[in-house]
Amino acid sequence: MRGGVLPRPVLRFRGGTAVSPREGLGLFGPLKGPGRIALAYTGEEGLSGKTGRLVESLLSRVKWYRPMGELLDVDVEAYEVSGGGGLEERLREAASTSPDVVLVGVRDDVPEERDMYVPAKQVLASLGVASQMVAARTLDRLYRNPYVLLNLAVNLYGKAGGIAWGIADDMDRDFYLGLDVGGGVMAAVLLVDPGDPVVEWTVFPVLDVEYSGSVGEALEWAAARAAEITGRRPGSLAVLRDGRMHWGEVEAIRSMLSTLAARGVVEDRSSYVVVEVRKRVTPLLVRRSRSRFTNPEKGAYIALGEEEYIVATTGWPERRVALGTVRPIAVARVDTDNWERDFLRDVREVYWLSALHWGSMFTSPRTPIVTLYAHRIASFFRLGVYPEPGSMGGLWFL
Repeated sequence: MRGGVLPRPVLRFRGGTAVSPREGLGLFGPLKGPGRIALAYTGEEGLSGKTGRLVESLLSRVKWYRPMGELLDVDVEAYEVSGGGGLEERLREAASTSPDVVLVGVRDDVPEERDMYVPAKQVLASLGVASQMVAARTLDRLYRNPYVLLNLAVNLYGKAGGIAWGIADDMDRDFYLGLDVGGGVMAAVLLVDPGDPVVEWTVFPVLDVEYSGSVGEALEWAAARAAEITGRRPGSLAVLRDGRMHWGEVEAIRSMLSTLAARGVVEDRSSYVVVEVRKRVTPLLVRRSRSRFTNPEKGAYIALGEEEYIVATTGWPERRVALGTVRPIAVARVDTDNWERDFLRDVREVYWLSALHWGSMFTSPRTPIVTLYAHRIASFFRLGVYPEPGSMGGLWFL
């Protein structure tokens, strides 16, 4: 059984490169983003003041945490939306002020029928405004926790359209398309140029059990957008599916690629790979250190064959303790134009794409951002959060 450790990605920031987001952001600043962020904040009854206290901490120096404006080189205009009426009225008033993001304090100690997390998201999404919910427990106990503040700052920056870092290493594909299904739609997330990332999303109605029609539409949209963004026809692409892929979807991808080549949207005989990214994996990877077993090193992998690998996309040194808290993912190649190509190169890129998540400064997610974000979008649609594609400029789903 073959195994090893994949090289960790080097991250690109505005003024240099680093291997960790915290180090790179502190030394070199964010890769690109807005010069100003309008941040409105409010909360459920009794929480507006605590939400304001959190915002004050966010904009101040707290222990080793640097103020959001200084850390991300952005002018943050924060203002409270108060007044009478209920929370929905205040949310609509906040949206009318054209903020980039609305920060909302919500209670987390109430019965499910009174939980305002989803209803508040629904209201603001319907108005085309990105939102950040903060639980009352965080407002009470963690409002001066530098780890919480740093993650919150990066989340807000991403939702306002900022891209904190990219991948400095060269990658093989012209674009990456992530897919997942939920809430009656197929969510599609497009990533172009991981070194200077452009991320876009859309959804397609699910018309049949196999989703094949939606997969073809998603690929057509992604290829056209990638060509517009780069100014040239894509010649290499990867389609990453969250979970198992039906063979009808593979046939739809093949058919659409032929159609796109005939139209001149992509290059003739484009290089492509179709990959399943599966989170529910039975085997676990562990790391033996003398007489102890610990979490595996980040990037550790084992080949289950030529076309499937188990990969620890998270692990040591980010997660040093609590053996068993790190669960690997399965990465399987289901179709390609070149079966002779070493699939481990694509597995490495799946792993590297997990480092592009702009929602956490300390640990990366298990899955690459294109499937992670597609899954989050599908999950929000399942909950009834229906933003219109293109209505929000930033990564509202972080």
